[in-house]
Amino acid sequence: MQNNNPDLTLIVRDEMNTEQLLITIEKQIEDDKIEDITIFDVRGKSNITSYIVIGTGSSTKHISSSSEKLADRIDSAYNEAQNISMEGRNKNAGWILIDLGEIIVHLMTREARAKYNLEEIFS
Repeated sequence: MQNNNPDLTLIVRDEMNTEQLLITIEKQIEDDKIEDITIFDVRGKSNITSYIVIGTGSSTKHISSSSEKLADRIDSAYNEAQNISMEGRNKNAGWILIDLGEIIVHLMTREARAKYNLEEIFS
């Protein structure tokens, strides 16, 4: 069956790109030894994003380094097509938020993750 609806084709293509980006993110943060990775599918529940990714790093330096590597990997894999916005990248940051539009990544220290308990909010 042929799809003659260009809008539907665009939606399917965007969903595939989002899924591929999610795989890229998960692979990169796993490679960086980020632990306790949790992914929330919030499509239909959020007007802001489709997926929330939360991961725990061993220190502020670890999450800072991992956020930089993730941004670099996305830039190179997607030819800088993604608009990447990061918050919390200061020297003592216990929580770095990486906003990729359809996916928001939270890299946190154990202490910050326990304190803010984002899983309760997103589940």
